[in-house]
Amino acid sequence: MTKEPKENIALVCSDCGDEQYFKIKEMEKELKDYVYCMFEADHEHKNINTERMWIKIIFGDQKKGVGYLSNQPQFISNLKEGDRCSFYTTKDGITRAELQKH
Repeated sequence: MTKEPKENIALVCSDCGDEQYFKIKEMEKELKDYVYCMFEADHEHKNINTERMWIKIIFGDQKKGVGYLSNQPQFISNLKEGDRCSFYTTKDGITRAELQKH
């Protein structure tokens, strides 16, 4: 398994989570083929219940579609870099994603 470089990992408290998420999500304006997504962790690890990673879009746009995971998850055991994921953006602007079921 590939390890994600430490400089690509940021752990934030739950009070700062949304602020940090939207700050990083701003990068989508420059990275038109990518979307920054929130994944639900499949187990709780030191109070971490979500993981945020980039998806390279293959179908759709930055609001809804399908793409390949561009990061190596640290807290989700059934997901790996390169997996095909589906995503959608909620009314509050958070893009949620999950492993695409075949």
